[in-house]
Amino acid sequence: MRYFLDRSLTVRRLHRIDANRSAFSATGTAFDCSFQDPTPDRLQLYGGEIGKVIDLFVPDSSSNINAGDEVIINSVRYDVKAK
Repeated sequence: MRYFLDRSLTVRRLHRIDANRSAFSATGTAFDCSFQDPTPDRLQLYGGEIGKVIDLFVPDSSSNINAGDEVIINSVRYDVKAK
């Protein structure tokens, strides 16, 4: 299946500032991407999840996006739950 990579995303990762503080900062990584609503069978995997769940597609499966990161697409922040 081919996806149209019609958007761009920026990855933000949680970094520790000191013993009591941490903050998200951009990793300097940007990818073209596409996101879609998940299929009903994939949505079953995230049963009970509050909020909107989307499937995000990037051209490289070894991209530097990890669970726990944030991605910014069109000034909207999305939390990454799984890779």
